[in-house]
Amino acid sequence: MSPTRNKSAASRLVVLLLAIAALALTISACGGNDDESSASSGDSAAPASAGDASGAGEEAAKAGQDLPKGLTAGILHVQGTAQSDQLIGYGVEDALDALEIPYSSQDAQGNPAKMASGLDALINKNPSVVFGISVEPATITAQLKKMQQKGIPYINVGGTVAESPLVALSPVPSDYAQSAIATQYLLNTLGAENKESPGTPVGEVASFGFDPIYSLFQRRITFETMVKEAPGVKIVADHQIDFENPTGDIQSATESIVQANPDLKAIYSCCDFTLPPIAAGLRQAGATDKVKVVSAQLADPAVLDLIQKGEIDAVGNAALGASSWMAVDEFASSEAEKREICRTCWMKNEYMFAYSMVDKENVDPSFDLRPDFAINPLIVDYPGYFEAKWKKEYGL
Repeated sequence: MSPTRNKSAASRLVVLLLAIAALALTISACGGNDDESSASSGDSAAPASAGDASGAGEEAAKAGQDLPKGLTAGILHVQGTAQSDQLIGYGVEDALDALEIPYSSQDAQGNPAKMASGLDALINKNPSVVFGISVEPATITAQLKKMQQKGIPYINVGGTVAESPLVALSPVPSDYAQSAIATQYLLNTLGAENKESPGTPVGEVASFGFDPIYSLFQRRITFETMVKEAPGVKIVADHQIDFENPTGDIQSATESIVQANPDLKAIYSCCDFTLPPIAAGLRQAGATDKVKVVSAQLADPAVLDLIQKGEIDAVGNAALGASSWMAVDEFASSEAEKREICRTCWMKNEYMFAYSMVDKENVDPSFDLRPDFAINPLIVDYPGYFEAKWKKEYGL
């Protein structure tokens, strides 16, 4: 489903991204850097915190533009039961609602055939744009070509997909960086538990992933590369998730891995939707207190509860919803300014992803994205930023 991956090239890129990850942690700890963001964007002001987002959004706006009437949108979910998918989807919906753009949705439920048929259903509605949530272009090539012929842009949001000229825009956080931060946390934890040589990570670890999704492949290869640099750590299992039956598959695999590897010290996972069944599998195997669990991505509210209970140790946090708002903003700007979609303009707002780790020390599920969907408070108030920007630009 994805193009051939060159592991040596990926390894070199991981080294570069480790430096970016360290920088990202520094930036998120400081709440952002106004000077740096302004320098890269030219005419925008970056909110350093949730508190000043509205003012910065107004400064970044180009007042007096008209958003064309009659715009509509489609949303293609890759796996609607995954709360990371839901969080990204809520971001698209909220941004479109703020611009008063109606939309319709399709859920592929992790099935490549449904990704294609779902996009066909959206195309038949003749939307102005379609936002796909981490759907690999290779699974929907025929549909993307049809969209290109019709002049309907396809925009990827949430996670990295393979590069394709058929994808107009992909404003997503770095999966290498997310994974590097989470993997380093895991290695530091293993090092802290080494009584014979404190600080030196040792032990057997397992991983959960799904390589056909390119963003998840990037996370796994980052984890694998970093672990290979720690001679005392050994990967004893790499489980590829059954994406059409993730919960049952992951819990069963967790139990089997623990039983086959009684000295297992930690589990690394690509994504937070895997964590509830991993926690359930560890409970069933009686290994909750024995095996550390770290994931590269946080979006699932249930995971915050597991962190509070001590069943999950830490999860990498990049503000995935920011991807959705950046994507909608660039689409709206291109329509208002009657120009092509800019593939790189979103990068001036990349600081909004605010990479960090959430563990028992800072977990705080107090921000209600939806009545039944509480997450950690936003480090950067990207909705406030864009809403203020659009109010000045479009009068909304």
